[in-house]
Amino acid sequence: MQRLGYMHRRVRSDWDPIREFPQDVERLLRVLEQAGFAASAEDAAAAYQDYSASLCAGWLQWDDSDDRLINVLLARLSPLAAAPD
Repeated sequence: MQRLGYMHRRVRSDWDPIREFPQDVERLLRVLEQAGFAASAEDAAAAYQDYSASLCAGWLQWDDSDDRLINVLLARLSPLAAAPD
C-alpha cells in the first residue's frame, strides 16, 4: 500500500475538520484504502480542506462519487518515502 502525505500546510489552525466531520474523514481514508493508498487522517483532511478552499469553501459536501473523491485526494497528496526495513 502506497503511503501518501499532504505537503502544503495551508490549513487553518483554528478549525479541526477531523472533529467537525469525522464521518467524512473516515470516508476519505476508506476511499484511499480501496484504491491501494494510505494517509493519516490529518493529511487526508488537509488535502480535502485545500480542495474546498480552492473553491472558496471551508469544507465542501460531496456527492456519492468515490471516483471523483479519489481524484481530488490524489491530486493533492504526495507519495511518502517508505520507511527502511
